[in-house]
Amino acid sequence: MEVQDFRKQHKLDIATVLDGEIPQLVTEGLTDAEIQMEETGAGNGWSAKARRELAFPLSLLEKGYSLDVSTFPFLHDAVVTVVTTVYC
Repeated sequence: MEVQDFRKQHKLDIATVLDGEIPQLVTEGLTDAEIQMEETGAGNGWSAKARRELAFPLSLLEKGYSLDVSTFPFLHDAVVTVVTTVYC
């Protein structure tokens, strides 16, 4: 499966928890809660997404985007769950 085909079928979310802090999440698109916020007023969901992602460590984001998950041997068409632990 080529990377571009994979990306059309699946969204990439990257999550981390550092040193007992609250979980940090970067999503491709809005979360369900942010979609609901967007429906209450244009820009509300996107503002919430921007605030949520502001604290995400950029060094981990760069590592996450460098992975080619389409080559992982456990992928299948029905469900894709990728858990990757990155040690800094």
